[in-house]
Amino acid sequence: AVYFLRVAALDRAGNRGDWKTVLAYHHDQDQPGVPTTDKRIDWTTTANPTPGVWGAAEDTGGSGIAGYFVYWGVSADAQDKTIFRAGTNEAARTYPLLLDESGIYYLRVAAQDIAENIGDWKTVLTYHFDKDTPLPPLSPSPSAWTNVASVPDGSWPEFIDNGSGVAGYHYYWSKDVTDNPQNPQFITQNHNNYAGLSCNGGSGVYQLMVRAQDKLGHIGEWASVLTYRYDKEPPGQSPTSINIEWTNEDAAKISWSPAEDTGGSDIGGYYVYWGTSANGQTEEEDCFQSGNDSTARSYQLSVSDSGIYYLRVAAQDTAGNVGAWQTVLTYYFDKDRPGVAPASPTVDWTNDANPQSLNWDSAADTGGSGVDGYYIYWGTSANGQNDDAAYFRQGNTMLDRRIKPTVLKSTGEYYLRVKAVDLAGNVGDWQTVLVYYFDNTKPGQPSAAEDTNTWHNDSKVPNGSWTAASDEGSGINGYYVHWGKDTPSDTQTQYQTDTNYKDLYCDHGQGIYRLSVRAKDKAGNVCDEWTTVL
Repeated sequence: AVYFLRVAALDRAGNRGDWKTVLAYHHDQDQPGVPTTDKRIDWTTTANPTPGVWGAAEDTGGSGIAGYFVYWGVSADAQDKTIFRAGTNEAARTYPLLLDESGIYYLRVAAQDIAENIGDWKTVLTYHFDKDTPLPPLSPSPSAWTNVASVPDGSWPEFIDNGSGVAGYHYYWSKDVTDNPQNPQFITQNHNNYAGLSCNGGSGVYQLMVRAQDKLGHIGEWASVLTYRYDKEPPGQSPTSINIEWTNEDAAKISWSPAEDTGGSDIGGYYVYWGTSANGQTEEEDCFQSGNDSTARSYQLSVSDSGIYYLRVAAQDTAGNVGAWQTVLTYYFDKDRPGVAPASPTVDWTNDANPQSLNWDSAADTGGSGVDGYYIYWGTSANGQNDDAAYFRQGNTMLDRRIKPTVLKSTGEYYLRVKAVDLAGNVGDWQTVLVYYFDNTKPGQPSAAEDTNTWHNDSKVPNGSWTAASDEGSGINGYYVHWGKDTPSDTQTQYQTDTNYKDLYCDHGQGIYRLSVRAKDKAGNVCDEWTTVL
């Protein structure tokens, strides 16, 4: 309202002058009204809105509208007095305003009258602007390898769209990821589930690829929302195949080369069997060695009983496929000492200094490896031993168990002794398999009779005996004996084993008769000289 201060002068005589307005006071305490405009632009990709004008605000207080405070931004309740547009004409009430980022923008104004009363803020334009494609979620971690072809049903996280919102999804399921898939499927926004997926293309890495489409038709980039690693192929076998021939080592650490996995999942570990079955297998958890490094591919073996042992492994990949069992080590173990060769009959005394080949029988082996050969001793010691490698004869055939001794030079008892060694390295006891009695010394002469020059007239000689001859080796076996007046010869002699004589007659007339003897030992050596003992 406008208030007036008016005065009229009155003099002392009572005369009053004309009224005069001395002050006109314009008073406005009322807020101006708000524009009637309330415009909404739904989601659009247009960054430059079509020019428009908001309606003028009404001023009820009388001072009139001076201008407008203007806010343009993403706050629905903003009351920012930074920008003021003076005036009430259309130029002062005109938009557009430029847009940079996707979002919901608000044009808000508050009228101010000339009395500086400020009206309420009013949103005169709501503008939904979306220039961006939907953002994919973070790709989940790949699944562990599996040998199950059917994929469990599930859902993917909703895509983020800061503008118009997601209208739906394009998707495809394949091992071959591409930005231009053939015939991708489309589902609406309220459905982000997947079901019935299967790995029909064999082993490999499958991906569920999805891209979102917003309500304005923007299509985002392809993103993997599921990585499913499928391996239906069992792993191969280790190329290792070791044979440790007969040994007496009861412990060893064995390693094998890695098995090959063709399905893609890689080797997850090995089932390990150690025992005496050539086809042994196990699926016990405590027999599984996880991993594929050198530690997982090694085994500390130990044995107690002689026999043939097998280290067998079966690779398992990380998808759970188990390969074929394979023997990576055959271990021949023999802890038992071989027996002794049977003793052969003793060779009686002989004067053969160049004996023929001497044989012995095979020693028994109870551990299983078999006899590898023999240490051989040939000499005059009843307990003789030769443990030097030079005296080892390898093999166990009849020819291997035969020796040809060197020419003997001295009388004595010679011993052929052998000690068996098996293929595992176990050594048996020494055994005398042959005793060879050798005597190349001729026996001595008996004591010669003394000629007393006594003559007899009785043609029958009294019975008697002579002194035995000596022998350093095999001992006296007997005597060649000659009785007569002539010189003894080998063709006219008798042979006897004792030293007695009887029934001797002088049946060739008068003369001097002599009893001559020559000793023979048990080895066949004969004394060189005849000795007259009577």
